[in-house]
Amino acid sequence: MAWLSLDRTSGVGPGIAYVTAQPHTGRASRRGLVAGVHRGNTKISEQIQEGSVIVTVVPGDLNYNAGGGTIKVTVSTNVATLIAAITTAAEDRPYARIQSMTIGDITIEVQGTTLTYGVPMDPGASGLYIVEFDIKMPPNGTNFPIEELLTINGINVPIYQAQGFVPFIYFVQDTLNEVQAEGIGSFDILSNVEYDLTVEDCETEEFWNRRQSRVCIKNNCPDGLVPEPVEYVVEAGKYVSFISQEDANRQALTDIETNCQDYANRVGTCTDQGYYNDRISVTFARNDCDPGYEGTQVPYVVEAGAYFSSVSQADANNKAYAEVEANGQNYANANGQCNFVGFNNAYLIMDFRRNDCDEEHRGTIIPYVVPAGKYHSDESQAAADQQAIDEANANGQARANTQGICAPLTGGFWNVQYQQDFTKNNCRAGTGGSTVTYVVEADKYYSPDSQELADQQAIDEAASRGQDYANKNGMCLPLFYNDAMSKLFYRNDCQEGYEGSALTSTVDAGAFSSVISKDDANAKAAAALDECGQACANAEGECTFYNV
Repeated sequence: MAWLSLDRTSGVGPGIAYVTAQPHTGRASRRGLVAGVHRGNTKISEQIQEGSVIVTVVPGDLNYNAGGGTIKVTVSTNVATLIAAITTAAEDRPYARIQSMTIGDITIEVQGTTLTYGVPMDPGASGLYIVEFDIKMPPNGTNFPIEELLTINGINVPIYQAQGFVPFIYFVQDTLNEVQAEGIGSFDILSNVEYDLTVEDCETEEFWNRRQSRVCIKNNCPDGLVPEPVEYVVEAGKYVSFISQEDANRQALTDIETNCQDYANRVGTCTDQGYYNDRISVTFARNDCDPGYEGTQVPYVVEAGAYFSSVSQADANNKAYAEVEANGQNYANANGQCNFVGFNNAYLIMDFRRNDCDEEHRGTIIPYVVPAGKYHSDESQAAADQQAIDEANANGQARANTQGICAPLTGGFWNVQYQQDFTKNNCRAGTGGSTVTYVVEADKYYSPDSQELADQQAIDEAASRGQDYANKNGMCLPLFYNDAMSKLFYRNDCQEGYEGSALTSTVDAGAFSSVISKDDANAKAAAALDECGQACANAEGECTFYNV
């Protein structure tokens, strides 16, 4: 804030102080400062706009963020001696400190609450001394405002720091330019003194409450009627704390504690019959741990009375189970722990062809299987899997030569190449698997009876191995979801003389996903809409007679 004067020596100046400032910005999007002189007192007003809410802070009550910071006070004066002090009435010692004072090219480190400095020149000289004070205010972590006083040569500058805001300085009086006999003068902000106040280094972390809710039951129904439960919600971002996330959430919970029951009594309804859900508890294992870690078990609980049904007890419980299904796994992933358990080998199947046949025969394929979990490693998944591979390589060929047959190259049937697409289906929530092609090479399977039987063995292999192959070799990709879309269909199977009614079919947003693009997801939705829309119109629409 800059206080400007037209006449620096005569003691006569303008009646309005012009203000410029750059306050802490944080979440508040726009702030405006207005200053003026009223009955000899300089006052400051501030308007803060946050979203659609406008708060007007009255003059003399300018609040900033509690994160603390440094306020620069620049004083231009022709007074030769400066006496500055910070005092407080509420505490034994002030929170604020005079950090330093600079005059010309001299900087004095103060780090205290008092300072006396004499300028080596006669008081009343026509020259101006530019003196700069750095006033330091630490973050206010208390639950009460801090009120202190900066006094410079008899001029009182109140410092106010509310909990949740940063410190500020404002002036409560204008004074005349009086030079006392001993050379100590007072400032006249209407003439030869300038104050330049800016807030610096006031960045502080803000914590906004997460969504909180509670179900309350109306308790003022007439006798014989059953109240329906009402959910009271405090949406995310309603309350802010400069202390912690827990403190922001606590404010939201306090809101619920204070207002939930009254809200239920005001908006809740009463029925002549009803059922409340029983207490439901289902345990989920955290399933998003890194490889080598195992998730702990976490119970998800819906307390009794959270859901109401006018139909049946089972219907009320089904509503509770629907909540469990929708939220249980995410709750376990957010609140469960991941414990290191090491790495077990994955299921392994390797093919070996009998290789000791003569030139007129070809050996058949014998698969060698190592079950999952047979080998363990504390080092890595690859180390555990390598142990299974080593076993297969050590024993697979010998087994193939023992169990395989030498089939004739002519006079029988060998499969043709077969391939089938599979989609990786073990990706984490929010991602989708890519498509992987599983290929069975030609001449892998033999049948002495028919080509169809030889080919069927290749098809059976793809069916049994393809999904596991896709899960191991596919990629997890970001998902794109369709937009909501609607289309009008007319029933078109009415008999002659009747006209079909119109029916609007709708596909909700997010009903279809794609790992390719949003356009692809929308194309799937549009295809489903076309496929179902006409059939639904014919099944649900009406035929109206119009031919008289």
